Order: sequence, then structure tokens, then C-alpha cells
Amino acid sequence: MENRHQMCLIGFLLSDSCWRSFKNPDRAENYVFVTHGITIRVLLCRYFRYTVDQYNMMKNPKNCEMIFLGRDDSGSLDLDGRCYLEPEERVDSAGCKRTLLKYKFDKILNVGIKKFMKRSIRMSYNESGIE
Repeated sequence: MENRHQMCLIGFLLSDSCWRSFKNPDRAENYVFVTHGITIRVLLCRYFRYTVDQYNMMKNPKNCEMIFLGRDDSGSLDLDGRCYLEPEERVDSAGCKRTLLKYKFDKILNVGIKKFMKRSIRMSYNESGIE
């Protein structure tokens, strides 16, 4: 099992390689990373230059959670949001309760409990901040 330092090092190496390929004119239209939550957090911190406080505020993505980055007009990546699974109960025509898992979309990242935060920190340029 890797420790946090090793995961950060792997994330840094991966991000350096990815950012070089993102700048390539012949780059792919879409990229998919299937990885650990801490690696996703490191990649986001590295690209968006989050502070240590911002990194520590982010929760690890849950199982099957997806983080979406999209390109803006200048070709830079923006944080578009995240999708996560949420159970939804329905009653079918026979009267049986069924639990379905559906993806829900949210425009902001999942962060820690607000009452423990000492100051307002923005996770995205178009976000008002978390108080």
C-alpha cells in the first residue's frame, strides 16, 4: 500500500506527463483517468494550483464518482463539476420498493464540513467561496 507521499509523487509525475500531452496540437479530444481519490485530488491541485488548505478541504471522491474538466475558449481546463451515485427508491407497478442508483451532477467539488472551516476558500474561479 502506498503512503500519501508516494501517491503525491505519482500524481506529480502523471500530471507533468498529462499536461504536456494536453498542450500537443494532436491531442485526444477526451481523456479518462481511473484512479484513486487521492491521485485525483493531487492532479486537481497540481493543475489548478490549489493551496494546501484547499487540498485539505477536498474530500476524496467516493466509489464511482467522476470529476469533469472541460476546455474553455483559450484551451485551458476548467472544473465543470462532478457526478456521484445516489440511491433513489421507487415503487414499481406491483407495489414493490426498488432502490435504483442514479448519477447526480453537482457543479462543485465535495468539501469538508463547513463549520470546521476557518475562512472562505474558493475551489473554482467562478465560485463564491465556501463559508
